Amino acid sequence: MESPHSMRGPSPEASGHTPGPWHVDAVMSEDRHEICAEPTAESGNPNVIATVFCDLLDPHPAIGLTEANANARLIAAAPDLLAALQELVEHPYDGEGRNLAALSRARIAITKAKQP
Repeated sequence: MESPHSMRGPSPEASGHTPGPWHVDAVMSEDRHEICAEPTAESGNPNVIATVFCDLLDPHPAIGLTEANANARLIAAAPDLLAALQELVEHPYDGEGRNLAALSRARIAITKAKQP
């Protein structure tokens, strides 16, 4: 089975977004998560796509820590989810019926979005 981290999203020319894979930066503080793309060849630094915050000092935050973590995972999985959906829409069937390889990649992308 293909690793969820090896899936690439649609090309930037086709979608307009930074190509995947994206990941949640593991070194961020507990209340801040950066979603990053692969480092660029020019700088060697990861590209920050988005930052998800959670106010741990607020006793009734709008977004709690569990929800902030889930939001960060969902954002990081976006290129994989888009690629999997596009493949299923464009090629729902292979030569033998349902496109099981595309379904497998879609399941991997969903797992990446949902797993802590």
